[in-house]
Amino acid sequence: SEFTRLERFAFLEHMVIWYEGVTAKQVAEVFGVTRPNAQRLIKSYSEMHPENLIYDKARKKDLNAAMTFFRD
Repeated sequence: SEFTRLERFAFLEHMVIWYEGVTAKQVAEVFGVTRPNAQRLIKSYSEMHPENLIYDKARKKDLNAAMTFFRD
C-alpha cells in the first residue's frame, strides 16, 4: 500500500479532531480500500488508543473524538 499505517492513523486523528468524526466509508474512499478493510483500520487504532475514540450511534459516525485528546 502506498500509505503507511502511521499515515492512516494520522488521518483518523485529523478527522476526529477537526471534523468531529469519521466513517469507514470516508476512510475507504481516501485510501482506496474496501469498507471492511477501513473498519479493521479503525478497530486497530481504537484498540491501540481506546481513550481517543468513541462510537457515536446518534450522529451515525463510526467514530467521534473523545476529549481526551486535549487532557494533560
